[in-house]
Amino acid sequence: MPIVASKAHQIHELIGRLGSQDEVRRESAIARLTLLGERATEALLQALPRASQATRLGILTVLEATGDRRGLSSILAQLESSEPAVVLRAVAAATTLPDPRTAQALARLAGHPDPAVRRSALDALLRLAKAGYLEALDALLGLLFDERAALPSRLAALPVVDQVTGKDRRILLRDLRAIPALAERVAAMEKSGGARPQRRPRAVAPATAASLIESLLARPGDLQSALETGRALCQLDAGAEPAVRAALERTSHLLPLRMLADALGHWRQPASLPALRQLLDRLTTAPGDPAGVAEVKARIHLVLADMGSRIALYDLREMLEARPVLAAPSLLRAAAAVGDSSFLPALAALAGSGSGLLDDCRRAFAAIAGREKLRRGSKAAKAVRPEHREGLARLWKR
Repeated sequence: MPIVASKAHQIHELIGRLGSQDEVRRESAIARLTLLGERATEALLQALPRASQATRLGILTVLEATGDRRGLSSILAQLESSEPAVVLRAVAAATTLPDPRTAQALARLAGHPDPAVRRSALDALLRLAKAGYLEALDALLGLLFDERAALPSRLAALPVVDQVTGKDRRILLRDLRAIPALAERVAAMEKSGGARPQRRPRAVAPATAASLIESLLARPGDLQSALETGRALCQLDAGAEPAVRAALERTSHLLPLRMLADALGHWRQPASLPALRQLLDRLTTAPGDPAGVAEVKARIHLVLADMGSRIALYDLREMLEARPVLAAPSLLRAAAAVGDSSFLPALAALAGSGSGLLDDCRRAFAAIAGREKLRRGSKAAKAVRPEHREGLARLWKR
């Protein structure tokens, strides 16, 4: 996406600060680059291969936070780094961009000489498998049956059995029992009823949720702290949802709002939907950097789409119709997830605008066309304005 020269200069200046020894200066640069979102991606990717370790860690943190899929290949390349700290950060960033290549690259790290890297890669694969990504499931099952793999890594992969059900699970357990190195652990799993001890769900301690929320709100510009606190919130059960929902009203800072919205999306509670919709309304008139506001709104739209809600359909469509369209890649992913045919005129306009978003528009269009069973003569296709027919034709070519 083209950016003006002054903004490009600002982005390069912020990238230069990522290697600063001053923690405040470095964290401030990470936060500002994150709020610039997709506009900073190209410059970050150009700087990444030749950057110092500290700068690469900062770039990977930003790419993890923005979730721009254009960064995936570069992130995966950093998994080959000789510096464990860089690999660990790359694992965290890659896990936010599930892809067949992600699972394959993480599986290769199961043999990494650094124990922390091995644990991180396997934990990431287990999270992806639990989220339903078959490539991660296949990678972990392949590791279990790979006799060349180190035994600790194979044992660490055993919880993946919990993601297999019915007859397939029985066959899998039978085959694993036939492997001498795993037989004892598999027998213990069967006796306990799972790969991990079964525990009754417990209500989250209010103080735990409260302390995490206070930590998040107290350091609104610290991206690394916000990411860690956001992950910690998602480790809690849905008992924390009311406290997180209430916290939305206590801050206007974009980073905490984004992390709180992500946590609400993790729990998928119906009570969260009105709160997220109200937050979108607040952000629509919020002062400050329009690009940063748009990135957070786009993230909320992704959360709502993942929850299967169309409560903010109009706002999403309005953001796609705006010019310039901000946070476009995230908005298009949300449109694809919602799958509503009313987005077609906006997609056709974007596809023909020369904005560099044609591939993103095509992916969204393919998802919508498949869900809505669109044809060239469909009512939604006829609603496209004549000046945008060329863009629509580009979408149909896919």
